[in-house]
Amino acid sequence: MLMDTNSPLVSIVIPTYNSSLFLEEALRSALAQTYKNIEIIVVDDGSTDDTRALLRPYIESEKIRYIYEENRGLSAARNAGIKAATGEYIVLLDADDVLFPEKLEKQIPFLEVHPEYDVCYSGLYHFWDEAPEQLFVLQYHYYSGADVFKKLLLGSFIASSMIIIRKNV
Repeated sequence: MLMDTNSPLVSIVIPTYNSSLFLEEALRSALAQTYKNIEIIVVDDGSTDDTRALLRPYIESEKIRYIYEENRGLSAARNAGIKAATGEYIVLLDADDVLFPEKLEKQIPFLEVHPEYDVCYSGLYHFWDEAPEQLFVLQYHYYSGADVFKKLLLGSFIASSMIIIRKNV
């Protein structure tokens, strides 16, 4: 685990199921955060591929916490990671997604100076396996305050990897 005890701890939760093809890139993006007070929790949802072997060096070096569970689905794996998290903030990172290095460094200070907000979300780039070097942005509309709840009732416009949420929520 990386530590800088002057800043709040952030728990990055990575659920995975047979995602070894993508998982290491997701994990490297979590480890590359410029915000250093993090813990990374990988919840293996019963993978039958080489996920555990891929993670072994990270587990042994204590760069991640590894939880293995029988396959119960994505939501159960995320919930297990959140339950195990010790951070003040939770970041959800799917095994086939990556974080920009400055994501936490930019979003955590906002939440620290705005205790009235429980969730902070960011923009999102998309990429395809066929052309991973080519990023593109979908046209998202950003809302704040009471507008967010109303708009979420109409349809989700926030992907899980876009958010940082206070654990107490």
